[in-house]
Amino acid sequence: MTPNEHIEEMGMTISMMGAELLATKKELKGALAALEEAEQKIKEWQDEAKQWRDDFVEKNDELAEAQQQFIGTTYKLEDAQQKLERLKRLNKKLGLAMDVKNARLVEAQQTIARQREALEKIKSDGACAGNNSYYHIAKSALEVGETQP
Repeated sequence: MTPNEHIEEMGMTISMMGAELLATKKELKGALAALEEAEQKIKEWQDEAKQWRDDFVEKNDELAEAQQQFIGTTYKLEDAQQKLERLKRLNKKLGLAMDVKNARLVEAQQTIARQREALEKIKSDGACAGNNSYYHIAKSALEVGETQP
């Protein structure tokens, strides 16, 4: 091979290498653009993951607070139920006591009515028999009974 042929061959090799370098450079630019795009996507995903994590922590805190409120409300409800049961028992006792008092009141009213009838009879019998002492005693007792509540 002659020196010119050798130079020409080297020039062609260099040209081919330059063309390959240009193609490789274009490929590298494309790969670099794809890499930058992938890095951008990764950053977006990381930001989304961070937002999800922050949202999770916030919701978890809200859940913990809601659970505490639920527990507090449950205790208050149990306390109110116990108070209601106590009030029911007291009301029942009070009702029984009132029943006893009402029965005693009816009994007392009946006794007073019988005594009044007896005094009326004494007053009537005493007036008919001319016995003024029984008449006046019965009359006084009836008058006192009418002025008493």
